[in-house]
Amino acid sequence: MKKAIYFRKFYYLVLLLVVSTFFACNPSKTTYTADLQSFITKVEKDYPNYTDKDWEKTTLEYEKLSNTRYQEIESSLTTEEKQKISDLFDRYQAARVKASLKDIKNGIKSGLDRASKFIENIITDTSVINR
Repeated sequence: MKKAIYFRKFYYLVLLLVVSTFFACNPSKTTYTADLQSFITKVEKDYPNYTDKDWEKTTLEYEKLSNTRYQEIESSLTTEEKQKISDLFDRYQAARVKASLKDIKNGIKSGLDRASKFIENIITDTSVINR
């Protein structure tokens, strides 16, 4: 009788572990959407301070989210969920474009500063004028 009780407890324990493992390994679209939302929010907040190395890391994470993990849940998504995820992808791309524009702006500013100093040096160099 005691063996039967122990066997039954053992059986339920193994069943619980199998079911828990199945649900832990099964990708959840809710978890995916929350992870993607969190990632996008962080990028939008922090991108102005990103270095090239930060962008490399961020790009790898984005590729994992937008490719590998997305493919795991894509078939279970509704049209509305796909649209929400697409909007999040667009927000990431917008942050990338803004960062690129900031880099271009800084490059132009730096070039103008160098040109201004060059012109100032020519004007202040009296040897050019006295020839």
